[in-house]
Amino acid sequence: MSKYSRYCRGNLDMSNKTLVKSRCKLCLGLITFLIGLYFSFMWINWDAAVVFKNPNENDIYQITKEVEDKILTTNRWLEKKLYVKDVFIESCQSKYDVLTNLNINILGTRVLDSMVYICNEDILFVNLRINPQKKGTRLVCNETYGDLWKINNERYHPLEYSFVKDDDIARIEANTTNYKETCMLYQANELLKGEWKPSSIKDQL
Repeated sequence: MSKYSRYCRGNLDMSNKTLVKSRCKLCLGLITFLIGLYFSFMWINWDAAVVFKNPNENDIYQITKEVEDKILTTNRWLEKKLYVKDVFIESCQSKYDVLTNLNINILGTRVLDSMVYICNEDILFVNLRINPQKKGTRLVCNETYGDLWKINNERYHPLEYSFVKDDDIARIEANTTNYKETCMLYQANELLKGEWKPSSIKDQL
């Protein structure tokens, strides 16, 4: 093969080596980016990241998710829950009786983890579930969420409920002990499921 022929066809060996090097650099850059992203997430400044947001109409259309058992005992989740609870406690000093994850943003993003905090009892319910029965004392609950309101006469006391507490995955079962608590847990459960629709919204439909 003449020098002219080799010149026109190019050096195929060099092209392959260049291609391999480019791919290696691309893979290395991607790995470095993922590692940096991971550590930046792990080193999150919780004090600045967890922010309370006032109740608004957009919240009632959100559906939360239960925290998976495999996550409940991780250090990451326990740290997150601790800071969320601190924000709940501080926010309760205003005018609230019960707060949920709908009222929390982390790094500007909604928190979907199922959490309910009862202010006067200082209890954080994770993965709240209720078992309503049409028996016992029938209540008329005056429920509010921000500027929204609803009168509900289909609440029954006492209410059976369960939740996950502290760093355990076992569920704690209990019954409400007063009317106010019953009304709050009914409403909180519907808020978590995106099912609470106030009269002020229904009147507009």
